[in-house]
Amino acid sequence: MDGEFIYSLVGFILFMGIVVLIFRDTTPKEVRTKAKKKAEILQKYNEQLSEALAPFARDREAFVAKKSALLKKISQELSQNIFFDEDEIRNIILELSLEN
Repeated sequence: MDGEFIYSLVGFILFMGIVVLIFRDTTPKEVRTKAKKKAEILQKYNEQLSEALAPFARDREAFVAKKSALLKKISQELSQNIFFDEDEIRNIILELSLEN
């Protein structure tokens, strides 16, 4: 009786081990570095700014007003982001204001 129990227990453990090996997640996880995340965020804001300002290319006053509003919004969003400190935010806003 004890032998049957031990064989059953060993069989069950082997079965569970095989099930775990079969169903484990083998897809490689994409690990993004802090610098890459920052670059992606900045690229997104740059594209957003370019798209929003495209219709105002001929009207300078509207262009400046829209750009100012967007830069304030971006600054506020970046200040809530854990990846950026105040100096970085200031430099980013400066870069974005000079690009478009």
